Amino acid sequence: MKKYITLNMHSYTLVILLTLLPVVSCYSQKHEIKVLYSPVSLLRMDSWKNDSDGANGSAYKEDPAFYGALMMEYNRYIEPWVKLGINVGVDYRTVKLRGSINHFSGYPDFTGWTTFYTQTTKDLYLMVAPQLLFEYYNSNGYTLGSGIAFAMIQHIENIDNDMFKSRKSDLKPFFHIELLNFKIGEKNGLTGQLGFGHKGLFNIGYFWRW
Repeated sequence: MKKYITLNMHSYTLVILLTLLPVVSCYSQKHEIKVLYSPVSLLRMDSWKNDSDGANGSAYKEDPAFYGALMMEYNRYIEPWVKLGINVGVDYRTVKLRGSINHFSGYPDFTGWTTFYTQTTKDLYLMVAPQLLFEYYNSNGYTLGSGIAFAMIQHIENIDNDMFKSRKSDLKPFFHIELLNFKIGEKNGLTGQLGFGHKGLFNIGYFWRW
């Protein structure tokens, strides 16, 4: 009888250990890397409120070329449901303009002429952002969370006009509010987020955790 009880206890212990092993393994994975792409990036959202892009006279804007934002981030779990990390990324677009400037001579000729020109503007965002992320649902390989990030963005603008060329650069603070992020998989799999800020309106990518 004593031997039977001992065997039963060993069996129960083995079952408990086998049940807890995936949980322990999951929580022992403290490191995470994500590669993300946002087609609706910050530069694209900026264009929704900017109409001129630095053009003069009667210039009009052609369809701009948006390349989206490519990002990589590293996160470390400081608690099973809290992560500290850093996000780095690049965002790029080009805008081509065609325009005209009207000129008028004074007295006594009062003649006029028009100068036509083209202009190409190239914008580049270089982004670095520490971030704090939370996971409020984690079960069977499905994870949901949210977070916030504080970014520094280096904006480099190159203008190539028929009449002049210019280059300027400035550094500005920004942010990102991650309303919802998700992961499908335990050690690796699909990931994405929906929010507003330097990561874009939404992005999609892949993650690895170890």
